[in-house]
Amino acid sequence: MGLTPEQVLILEQMIDANTLADVLDSLAEIAHAKAQHIEENWQDVSLSRVWDNAGKRIESCAISSPVSTVSRR
Repeated sequence: MGLTPEQVLILEQMIDANTLADVLDSLAEIAHAKAQHIEENWQDVSLSRVWDNAGKRIESCAISSPVSTVSRR
């Protein structure tokens, strides 16, 4: 199960309007926010760590992305 073609188009438009690094940074922020929410509201430390680690990996991709500084169109 993945994104629908329409969702892929929206994601591509977001990248085109910003940069890949900007979109990845936003995804990392979402992952960290999910981690915090899960830990605070569900006390599920294991799942919280999964989301936090995902955020860290996404951040790493954003930093090392070769197209992170490509100009906006």
